[in-house]
Amino acid sequence: MTVDTLRELVVRNAHTRAVLDRIGNRVGATCHQQVTGGPFAGLRLEHNHDFGWVATLIGCYEMELHAAIEHVIASTPRRVINVGCSGGYYGVGFARRIPSAHVIAFDIDALARETCIRAALENRVASRVDVRAACTPSTLEELAGPGTVIFSDCEGYELQLLDPDVVPALRETAIVVELHDVWVPNLAPRLLARFTQTHDISHIAMVPRTASRYPILKEAGLSDSEMSLAVSDFRPQGMTWAYMVPRSA
Repeated sequence: MTVDTLRELVVRNAHTRAVLDRIGNRVGATCHQQVTGGPFAGLRLEHNHDFGWVATLIGCYEMELHAAIEHVIASTPRRVINVGCSGGYYGVGFARRIPSAHVIAFDIDALARETCIRAALENRVASRVDVRAACTPSTLEELAGPGTVIFSDCEGYELQLLDPDVVPALRETAIVVELHDVWVPNLAPRLLARFTQTHDISHIAMVPRTASRYPILKEAGLSDSEMSLAVSDFRPQGMTWAYMVPRSA
């Protein structure tokens, strides 16, 4: 990627963020900064907590994972490990939905960690959300195992982190992971092959968004083009996820 291409990308992202900020102001005012649908409805989130933050408020963010999330919640794990917690949508969301669970949320970005901590305080689950910096294989080996679920979105680092030869406890751990083949070629087949003998694996593909399904967008007075932006997760086409449940569970 050339320097000129990088500059163009930065400019486009800055423009998109500015447009999203305006859209988010209207959506946030309409829903009072509360998630309006999906598995974490009722969760309160900060303005602009993540690039897809408007979609989180609408309830359509990573809607591909809603069934897996509900399955995780129904299993009532005692511990949820959220790798790449960003502003707290998942870490704090799981803490609200599973009152008996302790959540350990990791992010290498200091601003993300601070935002996640504030979200935990705002949603009154701070006593059960432990926010930390980097998650390493050795840390994971200490925390993983039966009764634990890993929810991972770490931009390709999952290939190094989720290796049962290095972290044997993963063989008995449920895992939801975003697969970043866009950053690491052939990451998905390489990672999933590690778990075929120990886990039942659901490989989950992206699905299109339909803005008309979300009345809050009309309530917020958005145009058609604004509604399309509002429901977007802003991820490359072809992104997939996996939900892996250990057969020993």
